[in-house]
Amino acid sequence: MSEYSYTPEGGLTIKTGVRFSRIYLIESLGENEFHSGRRLYEDVLKKQQLALGWLDVIYKEISTATDMFDLLEEIASDIQVSREIPLLHIETHGTQNCIELASGEKVQFTDLLDDFRKINILACNNLFVIAAACHGAHLVTALSLTEESPFWGVCGSSDEVNGKCLLEGYKAFYEECFKSRDILKGLDCLTNVGKSHGVDFRLWTSEYLFLLVFRKYLHSFCNEEQIEESVKRLRAMAKAQCGDYIDTPERAEMVRKRLGSVGGQKESFELMKAKFFMYEQCPGNRTLFNPGFEDMLR
Repeated sequence: MSEYSYTPEGGLTIKTGVRFSRIYLIESLGENEFHSGRRLYEDVLKKQQLALGWLDVIYKEISTATDMFDLLEEIASDIQVSREIPLLHIETHGTQNCIELASGEKVQFTDLLDDFRKINILACNNLFVIAAACHGAHLVTALSLTEESPFWGVCGSSDEVNGKCLLEGYKAFYEECFKSRDILKGLDCLTNVGKSHGVDFRLWTSEYLFLLVFRKYLHSFCNEEQIEESVKRLRAMAKAQCGDYIDTPERAEMVRKRLGSVGGQKESFELMKAKFFMYEQCPGNRTLFNPGFEDMLR
């Protein structure tokens, strides 16, 4: 798909691109329920696979958590061989912290992100996840800046949503994406359908989420009270490891200034960014995914 600009909440303009050549549509719903994923595959994706030479679509019905994790492991293994970049489209029930499978099992978002991360590292931050479930957008709340990003972006709703709305919305999304090769135009179609059902669909990119979470990190851990707590903790650790001689007021003041200074915050930002966007594993990401410290302050 083409490069584009996206302006999420907060006025941050994110410029990036994402590409995929294979769609895994994973569905886990009860036998007697409305299978929106199966309908989406038969009505749209299967036809697009036949019409487009570059697209591969794999539809999988699963029941248990073991099925889910085995499939995600299989997808990661396949990328290593085929080098096909996947889009994961997941149709299940959901809550604000987990998805619910046909078996009745609940899979926590944090556990899903661990497996998504393995895939996304292999895909060099090109993994696009569509969480077609109630509260699917809450998947992003499990994000951690101390590890590699588990996805390029997540599309979903923070609301409750029924199968017919999901089918109508994602049919419009995919049809427009394949026609225009523009994810934003597809997203516009999805959000318009959502509005007609009273549902809010959104796309959350890894760049925007990185800036948002780092901003919250500064507010939570770099205020005066938290800096003093950190200084106390670091002084105690240094004293335990090296002895009393290292615990001086001068050293404590140096740590205090470093934690509270813009320079120290910028250094932390750059270190976390390099890890999160996998600069070591994927050197090209230095230019593709490079949000700035100043963007975070806006």
